[in-house]
Amino acid sequence: MDITQVLFIALMIALYVFQNFFCKTFSYHYKGNAAYTTPVLTVFGGIVVAIISFFFSGMKFEAQGLTVVLGILNSAAFYGYNYFFLRCSATGPYSVLMVFAIFGGIAFPSATKWIGFEEAMTGPAICFLVLVMIAVYLVSKKPGGDSTSKITIKFILSCLGLCASNGIYNSILVLQQEFTGADEKEELIIITFICVAIISLLSLIFQKADLKAALKQTKKSALHLIAYALCTALAINSLVIILLLDINTGVLYTIQSASIMLLSVVLSMICFKEKLTRVNVIGCILMAIGLVGITVCEKVTFAQLGEILTNLIK
Repeated sequence: MDITQVLFIALMIALYVFQNFFCKTFSYHYKGNAAYTTPVLTVFGGIVVAIISFFFSGMKFEAQGLTVVLGILNSAAFYGYNYFFLRCSATGPYSVLMVFAIFGGIAFPSATKWIGFEEAMTGPAICFLVLVMIAVYLVSKKPGGDSTSKITIKFILSCLGLCASNGIYNSILVLQQEFTGADEKEELIIITFICVAIISLLSLIFQKADLKAALKQTKKSALHLIAYALCTALAINSLVIILLLDINTGVLYTIQSASIMLLSVVLSMICFKEKLTRVNVIGCILMAIGLVGITVCEKVTFAQLGEILTNLIK
């Protein structure tokens, strides 16, 4: 990776980490029904992301039919991710659902690139990816075990839905970049998040929520909501720019997902005084090793790695 790629990826990761942080702090300050937290967040967040992306586009909107279709599908995948995440959280171990979520976010776009555009991860990078997935499980293990530790068929089906939703979302971003390039990246984001806002608002209506009470914000919740939306807008726009750079898709999404998770754990430990178990710490160390390995071995084959190690030994 060159310095431009590294800087863009570092910026994107930082923005996504703070997006997760403000999502969590918003849930603390939101005074409405807890069941409405996610749809309220995505209603306001979707609108703000669409507006900011519209400014990034130079206040123009020119989308082909394909971009419109991909944007609508992407919004359904985004909403599906939130839906299945909540179902998984309520029915099974958090550590397992995180493995499914991150695996889908890496495997689906990687397969899309491999099947459609003949781009594949190298053998050493895949080995480090396996190490990262093991680390995800260890980092996600809650102290004292998960309160819902029983793995049922319902939980597995929800995890498969979570895996597919996250994977389809990331794959659509890849497909849009391949078919329309940089010209309509903001249009895709605008369509996606406007549709997300509409779907979230409809979900509140179907739940027979008092919309005025559900959407009402305190000063603190509004501040954290705005911060969340700004981070989301800047993060997703950074991601679609990075997808245009010469970097392996599987490597990119592995670095993105694992780094965000690792840094979010560290931030939660500092800001929310969350304690890590010995297993969590081991997971963090393995994840850091996996991330370094994937970055270094992005374009290195086993044969080339063997030559490098041989030269080092000599």
